[in-house]
Amino acid sequence: MSNLPPVVAIRSPQAGYQHAGHQPFQMSMNIYDANQPAPSLVCRVKSMVLLKTATIADCTAPTDSGYVTISLDPDDIGIGNDTLRVQVTDGNEVVSFASIPVLLNRQFPDSDDDGDGWGDSWDMDEWGNYDCDD
Repeated sequence: MSNLPPVVAIRSPQAGYQHAGHQPFQMSMNIYDANQPAPSLVCRVKSMVLLKTATIADCTAPTDSGYVTISLDPDDIGIGNDTLRVQVTDGNEVVSFASIPVLLNRQFPDSDDDGDGWGDSWDMDEWGNYDCDD
């Protein structure tokens, strides 16, 4: 069998999730690889915007089911828009990704027409939030 890439699917939160407050929020996902057991995969959650790809959590599967639930502290991420990327790497260094936009401790901009928490460049808010895909 050839070395197939790992598979990652984010189950929650949904894209555009808005979190208010400083209490942690849950993120759940499924990770899988046809060539090796799920607990042997390296899984990390990264902040793509505010922390410039910094790893904010480990998401390695505890069992062969590949189902993972982790708790994310918004104070470790920052305030405003971010894209959370789940990166899964197998034993041969083959990498797969899944990502979701989130909005932490801010209101949706008026110009957010697709519910992802980002506004458009013509109506940038006071925090510099805009959406290049609206």
